[in-house]
Amino acid sequence: ANPEQLLVDGDISLIVQLRDGLKGLIAQCNASITEVLLTSGVETARSLSVLTPGDTSTNSTVNLAFAFVEANPGLLKLDLSTFKNCVENSSKRYISVLTPDGQSKTSSLADRSSLEGGFSFWVDDRNWFGQIDVEIHEEGGDQEIIGECKLVIIDCFKGGDGEMISSTISMSWDRRMNIHTPSISLRHCFLAAGIVRVKSIDANGVEDAAHPRVVVKAAGRIHMTEKPTLTTSSSLLWDNELEIPVV
Repeated sequence: ANPEQLLVDGDISLIVQLRDGLKGLIAQCNASITEVLLTSGVETARSLSVLTPGDTSTNSTVNLAFAFVEANPGLLKLDLSTFKNCVENSSKRYISVLTPDGQSKTSSLADRSSLEGGFSFWVDDRNWFGQIDVEIHEEGGDQEIIGECKLVIIDCFKGGDGEMISSTISMSWDRRMNIHTPSISLRHCFLAAGIVRVKSIDANGVEDAAHPRVVVKAAGRIHMTEKPTLTTSSSLLWDNELEIPVV
């Protein structure tokens, strides 16, 4: 939902309803979640009074628990090595991963190093609220899918930044595979985007140079300091910083 659509009279509010498949609306109430947003990752219990249609007072309540998961742009890393143990003839099977915005990666189930650390995807507002498709297929990728599942991206933000955590996802297998593993545990971590500040302090024991600089290369871009603020016969002193955008 667009956050602006949740804003009512300066407060972020949700409409909570109790509904019946035949009768429709049974009761409803408004729930302010502004305070919930201040404590990311913390579950907050609420007892809410609900009104039936046409009533102005009530003794009816609904108990709910709210938790805010903060969504940030960054890098999502997946460890899919456990899939290898669930499929026979793993050397002839491949696993493919596709994000809602078109990022994809395919690897042999026999390539353990790739399964452990080779699946990384950029996540932002284009795919935060989508699902990652995970498919297992025959060698070459042009055969019928023999196993598939979905991973909810926003669920991967529940751990701390850079913390590798485990999730269990439900798998759908081709009946001919005769696999009795309806769910598989995988590991993932999220690295939030940010800036690394590199502060140049000094350099000692270097050869004389006419225009000494500190140069940092990252992702094909070059970041370079200004000239030293102090130069002596044996050392160089800087007083400036470089900002390197990274995750």
